[in-house]
Amino acid sequence: MPKQSNKPKRENMPYRDCAGCVVFNANGKVLVCERKSNKQGNHVWQFPQGGIDSFEEPIDAALRELYEETSIKSTSLITAASDWIYYDLPDEYLGIALKGKFRGQRQKWFALLFEGNEKEINVIEPANGKFKAEFSNWRWVKLKQTPNLIVPFKRQAYKQIVASFEHIVKNLKQQSIQVKKLKPKHIDMWVELRHKFSPNISRKSLKTDCTELLRNKTRKAFGLFDENMLIGFAQVANKNNNSNAVASLEAIYISHGYRQMGLDKKLLKSVEKWVKKQELNEIHSDVLIDDERSILIHSDLDFSEIKRIVQFVKKL
Repeated sequence: MPKQSNKPKRENMPYRDCAGCVVFNANGKVLVCERKSNKQGNHVWQFPQGGIDSFEEPIDAALRELYEETSIKSTSLITAASDWIYYDLPDEYLGIALKGKFRGQRQKWFALLFEGNEKEINVIEPANGKFKAEFSNWRWVKLKQTPNLIVPFKRQAYKQIVASFEHIVKNLKQQSIQVKKLKPKHIDMWVELRHKFSPNISRKSLKTDCTELLRNKTRKAFGLFDENMLIGFAQVANKNNNSNAVASLEAIYISHGYRQMGLDKKLLKSVEKWVKKQELNEIHSDVLIDDERSILIHSDLDFSEIKRIVQFVKKL
């Protein structure tokens, strides 16, 4: 007669209710912590999370676990995942992990913005040693990297977390990017972006024009900066004459990895502010008649098309 297994049946076991925190910094990266017991090779990094006590709301449990594991209190709630996220234990852990009582976890996840000083984060002695340390280290990483840092059987759950909160990365990234007036120290980076915008013009000519532009009081250039890296620019000129009080948008360009984030509108606001200071009431801009992409961009920036022209030339 075959020996009967003492292992519990998965279908007879409940899920453990848990709550977790995805803590974002101002640059759109998230906090992950390294578990003290390394039994899973390199896959030991995870978000702070833990069980929900009886009569405890999920958000209260999430904030409590965050404090007990990392000492963090300085946060504000961004949003919560709309659905509970589940994972199942592998067969070899069933009846052993999670005190042997559960088939896996049902998790409610919350996205939080960290608003404190990093000195507040302490995983070695959480809450000044009041709670037992579960982690040995912490770091900031990109949200999309986290499924590759967690144990394999939780990977699908982490992919769902990423899908729930990936929009936050874009919003925070946009907020951290600043518009500044371009200066001589920015010319080399500026020339490289202008060369991508106008590849048929030599870098030498572009550098000369950038230098002259900065000396010309009737022209202005603004840059988009991700920390110290120039990732976009706009150039505008005062074309005021006796008949028209207008400005001309000479160029606006955003690096490929930063497009579709609304940064062109952020850049244009600085242009508009300068134009108003010049006591001008319109911004004009020209694009080629078959450049549909540029036409759509101008439309999205609230430019109105006034006419289309055909240019002629007669060489002698």
